[in-house]
Amino acid sequence: MKVVLDTNVVMSAIFFGGDPKRIVREAIHRGEYDPTLNANRATALLYSQFEAAIIRLTLSGKAELSESIDAVNSLLFAFRICSPGGSRFI
Repeated sequence: MKVVLDTNVVMSAIFFGGDPKRIVREAIHRGEYDPTLNANRATALLYSQFEAAIIRLTLSGKAELSESIDAVNSLLFAFRICSPGGSRFI
């Protein structure tokens, strides 16, 4: 199964040393993410996913790449949708 990241946000943040908060803000500005998304909270949530994958790898000696990518993709998808009533969960 081929695993593909949902967005360039993660790629830029991890592999190119980009500032994740700036990248999230730019995605909001371009209309890729909900305009009511809190960039600070979104960035903190992305970092928590990266940290969780690192902890799993460190403690177990192995981490399932597909599970980590699925978790990040779910989070990134949530950045695009509003909760019922138009207010954000994040």
